[in-house]
Parts: sequence; C-alpha cells; structure tokens
Amino acid sequence: MIIASPLVVLREVLGEKLAGLIVFGSYARPGDAAPGSDLNLAVITREPLSVREKAGVYSSLVGPVSPLIVAVGQLGELWRAGDFIAHLLYGDSVALYASEEVRRLLAEPPPLTARTKNYLRRHSLAALGIAFTEHLAGRWVDSENYSYRAYRSAVRYLEASERGRIPFSDREVISALVERGVGAATYRRLRSLRRLGGGAVESRDALERSFEGVKKLLGLRGVSAGEALSKAEGLRVGDVKVYEEGGMVKVEILYVDERGGLKRIVLG
Repeated sequence: MIIASPLVVLREVLGEKLAGLIVFGSYARPGDAAPGSDLNLAVITREPLSVREKAGVYSSLVGPVSPLIVAVGQLGELWRAGDFIAHLLYGDSVALYASEEVRRLLAEPPPLTARTKNYLRRHSLAALGIAFTEHLAGRWVDSENYSYRAYRSAVRYLEASERGRIPFSDREVISALVERGVGAATYRRLRSLRRLGGGAVESRDALERSFEGVKKLLGLRGVSAGEALSKAEGLRVGDVKVYEEGGMVKVEILYVDERGGLKRIVLG
C-alpha cells in the first residue's frame, strides 16, 4: 500500500509528463527496510519541471517519502557518467511505472567510473560525521542508522574498486565481507542496531564499530571515535565532519563557546 499510492497521486499531479516512477533503496529489497526508513522514489519526467511543478510533487507525497525528481534527459547524463544514483536505479530498484524510453535506459548497466567510486568513499566518511552529530544530539536511532550507512558505503567502495561490482542488499554486503574474511560480524551488529534501535550505549557502540571498521576498509589511520567523543564532551556541538587527508582520518568538531562564538577543533 505504501508503494502503490504514490503512483496514483503522481499520475494525477503530472499526467502525461510522468515518464517513470521507481522505488529504490531499502524498500526495493525484501527484508532490508528498517523502522523509520524513508521510501525513496525516483520521479522521472519527460522534460524538466518548473519550480512550481516540483513543489506540487513534493506537497502531494505524504509520509516518510524522499522523492528524487529527474527528467529523462538528465537521467541519461547521470547514466553515462556512472553516477551512483544510476547504479541504484539499475541494480537496487523496483519500477512501478516506466515508459518505453525509461525501460530502455534501465536495461543498460551504467559504467563503473571514478565518479561512482569517489562518491562511495566520500559518502562513507560523510555518514560518519552525521552519525557523530546525531549521537552528540541524543538522537540515538538516527546515529545508529548513519553508522550502518557509513560502513555499508565503505564496503561498496572496496568492492567497486577491487572487484568491479557494487553489493546492494544486506545479504550481498555480508557475503562480500565473508569472502574477504573481515568485517562481517561488525556489519551484522550494525544492521541489528539499525533495525532494533537503542539508547546512548548502543549508539556509541555502533559509532565506534563503524568508525574503526571504515578506517580499516579505506586504509586510513588516525584518531579514534572514542577520542573524538571525549573531546566533544561538554561542548555545545553544532556539527561534526569526518574526512580524509594524506591517508589520515580527520574529525572536525564545530561548537558554540560560552560567548556564542563558533569554534572549531580538528583531530587527526
């Protein structure tokens, strides 16, 4: 029901301009969606929409829905560039509706390019930064979710770089880790925490496991999650960013001091 209703709604909103509606991400994989997962929808149109038309699409979709609005021509460009969204729509999706043009596009595997791999590596570290931020804000479940995403992206990056493939489902990710003889237990734990949720202790456990696992998978050295969390203790943290520089992992903590000024600490 949650998947069927958007198609009816968008046909009413867009009419003949709707060229495709694709579910991608966890809801396209039986058993992988967790409580709180968004329904990711690619809304493919025959031509680019105006700002007002896009607003109409956004306002018509209710509930935990994350729409990606893209015209067929724009999607073709993403496909040729090997953008990660093209890989998701090719290998990790269910088409609720697709015009002939969209079906032809979806039938061709996008190339695995430097753009694909760079995105996965950057996303892994960026997701860790969000996991830190959410943990320090006391949003434990969100932090656990991003710890899981960070580790998954690191595995996908490694598989794409070394084996020319991207594992999408949890089963595929675990299988890839089992083949490598490393990290499968960590991923299973992160998956469990994402699905069941937990408090501060579980959130910190997920963050530390994911952080150290990502460092190992990406071949990085440097600061630990525990060190970064200890440094942030007692601070009014606004944002945390995780990135790499010269083979080292860096953690940047942005916080507000007692005078209301924005300060920054960089670890690593």
